[in-house]
Amino acid sequence: MLTNETLIIKNTIDKIEETYDKDKEFMHDYQYRIKEYMTQNSIRGLLLYLGVGSGKSILAASITEFYRIHEPNRKIILLMSKSLQENFAGNIKKYMRNNKKIHMKKIITVLLLFVGLNTFAQNNKILLPGKTYNFEIKDGTNRSGKLDSTTADYYYIDNPAMGPDRIRKTGVSKIKEIKMTPNGTFANPHYSRYLFGPSALPQTKGEVYWNNLDFEYNTLQVGVTENLSVGMGGLLLTSLFSGSAVLMPNFKYSFKINEQSHVAVGSIFLLINGNTFGSNVSAALPFLVYTYGNSEGNLSAGAGWAHSGKGFGWAPKPTGYLAGMKRIARNWVFQGEGYFLSNNTDNTIYIATFRNIRPTSSWDFGFMRFQNSTSVGALPIIGYTLKF
Repeated sequence: MLTNETLIIKNTIDKIEETYDKDKEFMHDYQYRIKEYMTQNSIRGLLLYLGVGSGKSILAASITEFYRIHEPNRKIILLMSKSLQENFAGNIKKYMRNNKKIHMKKIITVLLLFVGLNTFAQNNKILLPGKTYNFEIKDGTNRSGKLDSTTADYYYIDNPAMGPDRIRKTGVSKIKEIKMTPNGTFANPHYSRYLFGPSALPQTKGEVYWNNLDFEYNTLQVGVTENLSVGMGGLLLTSLFSGSAVLMPNFKYSFKINEQSHVAVGSIFLLINGNTFGSNVSAALPFLVYTYGNSEGNLSAGAGWAHSGKGFGWAPKPTGYLAGMKRIARNWVFQGEGYFLSNNTDNTIYIATFRNIRPTSSWDFGFMRFQNSTSVGALPIIGYTLKF
């Protein structure tokens, strides 16, 4: 049974709802009702229960903006975690529409934990049940799975390898969300490159990975923006035993045409000091590559034109390559590459590898076949990649 007080509140909200015009108001009706009730009535507080994704930030921004304009002497205190501040400021800008500036000096931000139903925070990140995470344990091991729930002491996950799993919070050093595919498996983490050549798919911003091939070639690659990645590679053993540092920096800039098509431009450089060769050596291979597909399966076609110092200039022919990858099982990707080198003989390189993938690492196993007009050879390949 409704009491007099709750009946008054209900009637007030019903009247507010009559003024809601969905064609003119970008807020949802429930957001609008709460904002109008809060700002039109002399109430000192309102306790709201809102689920994940229901628009709490926009609602709070609308109430904040009302009091900033109509009661400028009132101090507004926002309680939220540090990780939510930028998002909240963006929502104020979105709500203001035609306002010039946000006078954030009038807002005193207090860094407190903001917890919603079925969410919790660790390492300044909000973790959501139903999402999949990798938990790095302090003993150096990793456990991953879909988050079911959390208590004061434990995370409860559905581990694909172990089934239901419980992880003690105090034993966790780092948590990272794992991107998932629509069929429920974790997304291929190494789609921006094949064994050697790049695809046009961009490396994720902030992602860093280290790659080693046959214990010789090492590279460290960084996603600088959503489109740009840069890296530094080198031949470790050759550099150590020859006395000449062999470095191979690179960059790639990707353009998205649509969900299935990307184009990238970039260059791979070769820098060798002169201890072995008598003078410094420098070369570059600017390239253009087109990729059709996504992280789970794609095909690429690319070309580059090498240029070298020491009077060699541009190569007589461009270098072309074709490559592709396809996920064939939960933890396995098959990939192939073919390179057609630019010189006066018919040099080709074919590479076939199976890549065993994990959310933060992968192993490559395969072989390389190379031939020219006079000889044919093959080499086994083993590679390891670790994401940070």
